Amino acid sequence: MAHAVIIYLVALLVTLPLFIILYPYVPELRVPPGFRVDHLLTFAVLLIALIILVRRFQMMVYVLLVVGAVAITITGLGGGYGFRDLYGDYAMFLHSLR
Repeated sequence: MAHAVIIYLVALLVTLPLFIILYPYVPELRVPPGFRVDHLLTFAVLLIALIILVRRFQMMVYVLLVVGAVAITITGLGGGYGFRDLYGDYAMFLHSLR
């Protein structure tokens, strides 16, 4: 169960910036009441593709997650760059992409 949650979280965290970057280049698809389907289709295709990639390279993803968590923990304990800084920088990165 935890294995699937990690796969989906990693895929989702990578999908968000890719969606923001690629979305302006996707043509509009409107359904008659005015609902734009392109948002949903673009996000779903990206998420499914990244879930497949993360599953295919899951050992490498797990190693990178552990190495990253250890590095953030060590630098955070040393008073440098910690989890709060990582969260703030990721939020600022997503905001700057818009």
